[in-house]
Amino acid sequence: MSEQSINKSLGHELPIKEVIAFIMDSWKVLIGGGLLGLVMAIVFLTTMPTQYQALAQIQVAQLSTGVNVTANIEDPNLVIARMKLPSNYDHASLVSCGYKEINDQSAENLAKNVELRLIKGTQILELKATGFTQDKAKQCVQSIFNNIKMTQKKIAEPIIDRAKVRLTSYSERMQELKLIISKGDKSGSLLTGAYLSTRDEIRYLADEIARLNDLISSSTYMQANLVSPIYSSGSKVSSSQPLVLIAGFLGG
Repeated sequence: MSEQSINKSLGHELPIKEVIAFIMDSWKVLIGGGLLGLVMAIVFLTTMPTQYQALAQIQVAQLSTGVNVTANIEDPNLVIARMKLPSNYDHASLVSCGYKEINDQSAENLAKNVELRLIKGTQILELKATGFTQDKAKQCVQSIFNNIKMTQKKIAEPIIDRAKVRLTSYSERMQELKLIISKGDKSGSLLTGAYLSTRDEIRYLADEIARLNDLISSSTYMQANLVSPIYSSGSKVSSSQPLVLIAGFLGG
């Protein structure tokens, strides 16, 4: 077999041999580059600003819909999806979370850094955010919670407005029916069909008025709230140091 044929038949091995040969010839350069990348990764880790994490558990706002029955103003999963959008972070949240330049990029960065999840088996949201001090981290979490609370209050407002309109209408109708009943009592027509129907309507309206009053008042005392005070352990939040070091070495 000719030398050309041998080289052709072994052609698939040549790249591997070349790589091995390159490594053997340049191992000092490769290790030097890796060590340089490792040093840069260490410098990055040591100069990176220290951050702390704060955590809060949130019960979303609710409204009373009946005796011992409540409903969430906003589905917790919808809150999670909504807070992934930068447009949902207001000026106060950006300032409290340490952003000096208030712009779209700041809002995007905050949306990426905020962790919001549903605690398994509950309707409770867990909110996490970071800051350069414990107090700053807590301030950031508090501001984001206030943002969620105010948004849910606005969602409830049209519901409460409609309830107030119905309450006024039912109260006026109740006064009319009570006047009819009063006249029936004086005339002695207590067992007529119209009289009994009026009494039934009064009972219905009384139940509805009580329900609407409960609904309206619940919009104040059942707003979004913290299940417990905002917590920060005081432990520094560390980036994944091993991954940073490995990436630095391989990059070098």
